Amino acid sequence: MAAQPKGRIAGRPIGRSAPLITPQFKVRIPPSSIAVICREAGFRDDREAFDAKGYPEIAVAIAICFAESRFYADATNRSSAGVANGLFQIMQPSVNPNLLDGQTNARLAYQMYEREDIGGGAYRFFGPWAGSNWRPHISMAMQLAQARRDMDPSAGDNFRDFVGGIPNPLDAFDEVTDFLKVLFSGALWLRIVFILGGAILAFIALNTMLKQFGVSVPLPYGATLGK
Repeated sequence: MAAQPKGRIAGRPIGRSAPLITPQFKVRIPPSSIAVICREAGFRDDREAFDAKGYPEIAVAIAICFAESRFYADATNRSSAGVANGLFQIMQPSVNPNLLDGQTNARLAYQMYEREDIGGGAYRFFGPWAGSNWRPHISMAMQLAQARRDMDPSAGDNFRDFVGGIPNPLDAFDEVTDFLKVLFSGALWLRIVFILGGAILAFIALNTMLKQFGVSVPLPYGATLGK
């Protein structure tokens, strides 16, 4: 459960994880759509959060959605602190119908994430969800984030993603370098010597055998094998 935002700055976490999912919650967003909603809200796959190193922020956002609401956009959870609303279980004094819309909820969650204040400096920080048990779901979230990119290859989040599909002229140089390494390696020339030596010995043996039987085999350029 996320803390109640104070203006445009998120409040502190209260340590509550996912609400009890009951049949009263009807609006479950398909997992394939969660990554799209999180990306449109602002979460990216080329950045890490201050407090979630090693994971793209969009994957952490997806994992939090699952831990908090199991992807139910209309999930609510009442407590003495108020009511946790929607996908990210954002705390409000009461049920907020606007936050039961998945996209609206995700946009506010991103504002809370990006504007969380730590020691006077602005960081991207999942502090409002510090009590959320999202880590067990990160593998699933990473798969959903990757699936979003697979469906829309143009949805890369940085220039590095964009140029990834453009041939790099230096790749040809690397291939030439690799070829030269193989060409001048001792192992290659040793194989060549063995092959040529074997071919010469086979030719000599065949020529000797044909001479013994008095047979000749014409070769190109007027040469003869055998007699």
